[in-house]
Amino acid sequence: MASELPPFEWAEPADLTQAVALAAAGWVPVAGGVDLVRAMRRTGQGPARLMSVDRIAGLDAFHGHPRYGLRIGARIRAGRLLPDIWTGKRFAAVHESVEQFDAPHVANMGTVVGNLCAARADHDLPVSLMAMKGELTVAGPSGTRQVPLTAFYRAPGATALTPAEIVTEVFCPGPGTDGGSAFKKLDLIRRRAGDPGRLSAAATVIYGTERERIVEATLVLGGVAMPRRFAAAEAMLVGELPAPDLFTAAAEAALTGLPLSGVIRAQARALLRDALMQANARAQARHDHFDDAAEIAQEAL
Repeated sequence: MASELPPFEWAEPADLTQAVALAAAGWVPVAGGVDLVRAMRRTGQGPARLMSVDRIAGLDAFHGHPRYGLRIGARIRAGRLLPDIWTGKRFAAVHESVEQFDAPHVANMGTVVGNLCAARADHDLPVSLMAMKGELTVAGPSGTRQVPLTAFYRAPGATALTPAEIVTEVFCPGPGTDGGSAFKKLDLIRRRAGDPGRLSAAATVIYGTERERIVEATLVLGGVAMPRRFAAAEAMLVGELPAPDLFTAAAEAALTGLPLSGVIRAQARALLRDALMQANARAQARHDHFDDAAEIAQEAL
């Protein structure tokens, strides 16, 4: 294993226009660089030209609110989400996925966007952000475009980005006042070479104004491969009254066609079910019935 980084050129563009031009010329953007540095030290190889995004204005936006959504700029470290009250209350799945990072330094050094762009099956944030209908803003030579996380991943290590594009932020719409979410993770003991070392699941459950039947749900599984949502399983939940058997059936339907061994399938089914049940419990037992911080402050007077 190599212990030193291979040589590389370094650039610090001052704005997004310069950064896009450098990306088009083959420079690789980096913020926290946790996965990149680890890979370069392990293999002794890496990109010959790296550019930092830390001086680019406008990439440090961070705002979470149940009405206006969760907005995370490309320079925001994952650990920044942990003390934020709205991320913890209304975007619980995202908060929990950061809480369960393998080591504190990863959350403190790694950026949210970098975690997504690494395109690794064992990363947690793609699972939780996909469950919360996250989408990326991507800047390139032709301007900006929006890419849903469901369309972002092509394969491990491969995304929908072109070589000249840079992700500037990730955005999740607000869950409203009647929604809950949850993230679950399970480290596995490998029984054969093809088995995953980790499973992760995230879910959301949203009710209407009558608060009886589910009006919307998402369900995502990660770790087996790149994270994916299960539209057919989600559709099973819409319009239904919540029940453990319903959540179990949806979890089983989500796994239809996936090449999983019996033990892994049972664990994945339980993880998906548990994510749905906890998301549902949070939707039903919300801490307040407001979605405006000013109203909460006013009531406290």
